[in-house]
Amino acid sequence: MSDDWKTIVREQGTGVYRIAWRILGNADDADETVQDVFLQAHQYKSQNDVDNVVGLLKRLAVCRSLDRLRRRRAEVCLDDVTVFDRESGPEDQAVGKELESMLRDAVGQLPGREAEVFCLRYFDELTNQQIADALNMTTAAVATAIYKARTKLAATLADLNEGVS
Repeated sequence: MSDDWKTIVREQGTGVYRIAWRILGNADDADETVQDVFLQAHQYKSQNDVDNVVGLLKRLAVCRSLDRLRRRRAEVCLDDVTVFDRESGPEDQAVGKELESMLRDAVGQLPGREAEVFCLRYFDELTNQQIADALNMTTAAVATAIYKARTKLAATLADLNEGVS
């Protein structure tokens, strides 16, 4: 591995991990995903010219995290789901964790590009322009993908909520 690649890993590793952790919500899965991302990026970069390494890493982090999320989908118990306040007691926090898990599962059901854009916007808190640059899209296409993702997630989560009532 060249010194250049070592620098890339050192400088971008935390950001790749943060994306994976926010999507997956699990440190072990995030660690494995980071390894997968850097291995795939290194292989890709050794065979192709890459103008935007950071964009490549972010895209791979989202894609590999979503892949792992889709593979590990677990059944979620939906009994007694209520709205919670993060500053409330342990029971309400447990419900909050369950709701976060439901959101992750719902994101895992989105089509690829919509899931990528949604994750970069809301989990990594990138602007539409930053997402467009990372994914080589127009900002209009990013805005459309975010709208579609939010609409689909709202419908999915509403359906889950109706199933609980």
